[in-house]
Amino acid sequence: MLEYVKKILKNFLSKLFLLTIFFSPLAVAASSDMYVFASAQKKAQFAEIIHEMRCLVCQNQNLADSNAPLAQDLRLVIYRRIKNDESPTEIKKYLISRYGDFIAFRPVFSCLTYCLWLSPFILFVVIMFILLVKLRKFVPQITNI
Repeated sequence: MLEYVKKILKNFLSKLFLLTIFFSPLAVAASSDMYVFASAQKKAQFAEIIHEMRCLVCQNQNLADSNAPLAQDLRLVIYRRIKNDESPTEIKKYLISRYGDFIAFRPVFSCLTYCLWLSPFILFVVIMFILLVKLRKFVPQITNI
């Protein structure tokens, strides 16, 4: 009886091993995104865009690093637009108009974001002004001994 169980178990494990080896390339191929481009320039444009755009699900990852379904869909949209010979600027404008300024890691300079961009400089000027006023009021007392 023990020999019979060993034989069945050995047969089962060998078939399982063969199935694992047979289907593992399919799993790897299905999980990786395969985008074929006509030129290296288009591939570089694709890489640039997916590194500059934020995943709306993950929020702190770019589209290149995210595995979220929405990020996969956005990569496909970008791929199709590059294949249709749209410029990276047009693609970025489309994504920003559709999903808002939040999708861009580097927001554009506009009326809505000028406070974001100018606030460090304004804060620096205000602090320097306060320091100058305080230093002018401070007059060291010199005493003769």
